[in-house]
Amino acid sequence: MDIFDVLPRDQVYFILSQICALVFAIIYHYIDSYDPYGKRNDSQKLKHLLMLTIPGLFISYICYGNQIIHIVILSSVSYGLFYIVSPKWIHLTTLVIAMIHLSYLHIDRLVNDYSIYTIDITAPIMILVQKVSSVAFSINDDMYHRVRINNSQNDKKSETYFEQKRFHFIRYPTFFEYFAFVFNFQTVICGPLVFYEDFISFIDGEKLRNDKLDHYPSTLFPVVRKLAIAIVCGLLVMSFVPHYPASLLLLPSFTSASFLYKLWLLYWVAFSARLKYYFAWTLSEAVSNASGLGFNGLDEKTKQPRWDLMDNIDIIKFENAFSQRDSIRSWNKTTEAWLRRTAYERAPKKYKVLMTFILSAIWHGFHPGYYLTFLTGALFTLAARTGRRCFRHRFQQKSPTIFNFYHLLTWITTRIAMAYLAFPFIILEFNGSLQIYNNLIFFGHLVALAMYLFLPLFFEPLPNQSSKRHQSEKLNCDKSPSNGNKYLSEESKNMHLNDQTITNGVDDSNQNRIVQNEIEQSVSQKMSKYGAT
Repeated sequence: MDIFDVLPRDQVYFILSQICALVFAIIYHYIDSYDPYGKRNDSQKLKHLLMLTIPGLFISYICYGNQIIHIVILSSVSYGLFYIVSPKWIHLTTLVIAMIHLSYLHIDRLVNDYSIYTIDITAPIMILVQKVSSVAFSINDDMYHRVRINNSQNDKKSETYFEQKRFHFIRYPTFFEYFAFVFNFQTVICGPLVFYEDFISFIDGEKLRNDKLDHYPSTLFPVVRKLAIAIVCGLLVMSFVPHYPASLLLLPSFTSASFLYKLWLLYWVAFSARLKYYFAWTLSEAVSNASGLGFNGLDEKTKQPRWDLMDNIDIIKFENAFSQRDSIRSWNKTTEAWLRRTAYERAPKKYKVLMTFILSAIWHGFHPGYYLTFLTGALFTLAARTGRRCFRHRFQQKSPTIFNFYHLLTWITTRIAMAYLAFPFIILEFNGSLQIYNNLIFFGHLVALAMYLFLPLFFEPLPNQSSKRHQSEKLNCDKSPSNGNKYLSEESKNMHLNDQTITNGVDDSNQNRIVQNEIEQSVSQKMSKYGAT
């Protein structure tokens, strides 16, 4: 039996390319272990960069053939912009050009494969857009530090915070550094996104020096664990997808089924679709960890190595989340981090959500199903916030048994809500999605609207907490290890600090004038250093 009779050709090539990447990762880590980080000269560093770039080009060609010219063109243009465009505008210029290129590919796919999802060059270009734009934003952050003044609670002193402190850097990437970052075999196929600063830290061994280590700890456990998860997810894909394909929701049998059975089918169709992402992401995480990429230092308490830097999905947390918010935080975490850095943290306060939504929507593509999912998700977010404010404290005041019953209800409703949200993203078609909505009597939209508009009329919601207390809770939450990647916690902290600063409002004109002078002097010195125009 031909393997292409079991799996589509594009998925076979994807799996083969990732197997090749895993082999390259093991070889790289073996060679790397004989090359101490503290004693590397420029030629040794170049050797490591080429060891990442050349295999990346090879497996890209296996998977996408001549289409890799799109990766070469966009990365080359973006690199050239660093030396042509002023640091003041480099971030926006790079993002716009990259999004135009990506949009062209999305439109081409929309025209030629409207209702079919295949693995094509748009997947690595989506990751590439994140990579080149994140570098450009880091350059802009370094040249134009976004200074925020944060008043202390007693208003006797204030502190200066530099936004994006973790990600700004003081020199442009070299040619080989940049293209190793773009084409590294660990992430070139399907990600996850690694920020340039973390990639260079991996090359230079910064995290090893911070923990006084000569070499990366053993990668055996994290790699075997993630490979095992990927294999299980792959087997589940072959088991579930044939029985619960997305086309099942468009059959007459679905229309004539009972409402509860429709919800049952809806859940398993969405679950089957998620399994493909679980397989691809955990496999790519295993490839990264096998090479040493993903090491996030030693745990401060246990002194055990942490391999969570490249984690893109927390399957257990997603499948057991008690709210839509917690589910989203556990899904595609590196893309969430990119959206926060690129859109949410930069936009004016009242446009933060809108600008983030627009960037996310265009980045995903132009299939109508994506926009139906995002718009419905926005409505569900408003409804969930309202429901939480109206109900949670009432159950919380009762016995633990009743409060646990509340958690059970939220777990069930979250499963239904996420399935209801996901199917347009899977179906892609506008008419097909509306057909399914109609078969479900638009119950999700109607319930969400009723919760948002009428629930506060019957159940008085808790008042909004003060800004300071709200931001303090978020900061404490961000410090919790349960929030996943370290850089996500740092970014969330920066975001909440900025929001708090805007809310508090500082009117000290003398202090602001001093800060402005510092910014202008820093920008002038750095632009002179780089020779930027």
